[in-house]
Amino acid sequence: MGLKVAGDLDLPVQIHTGLAKLQGSDPLLLNNVISDYPNVSFVLFHGGFPWIYNTAALAHNYDNVIIDINWLPLISTSAAKEALHVYIETLRDNRRITWGADTWTSEEAVGAAMAFKHVLTDVLNEKVESGYFTLSEAEKFAKKIMYQNARDIYNL
Repeated sequence: MGLKVAGDLDLPVQIHTGLAKLQGSDPLLLNNVISDYPNVSFVLFHGGFPWIYNTAALAHNYDNVIIDINWLPLISTSAAKEALHVYIETLRDNRRITWGADTWTSEEAVGAAMAFKHVLTDVLNEKVESGYFTLSEAEKFAKKIMYQNARDIYNL
């Protein structure tokens, strides 16, 4: 009933995946629920780490899956970079990738923002150098992932 209401009210459903609680948190376990509720937006936290490829597969196959990379840059910078590369290349559009701090204190939020900006800068620099993005496209992507996508997802 809750998911039907979320769909009716256009409210996204946030789910901690991966290290939030490792056992039973592989994003692929959500496949049936996601497919059964195509009008509900499912926001998968932490990029599903360590199952970043499973998260990418779900987001590729279902337009109602949104990946929130929150906390991942604090867990592992290299995993966050790999995940962001994979998400950029796998998703059909970049409106379903976002970032949030997922922290308890303002100090942690600042640290999380710094960690994510480091990851985002490195990944976008690599995408521009390889020719995957132009500089203008990378700048637009950075704005989308840092605030525009979340604003749109949560109707802010």
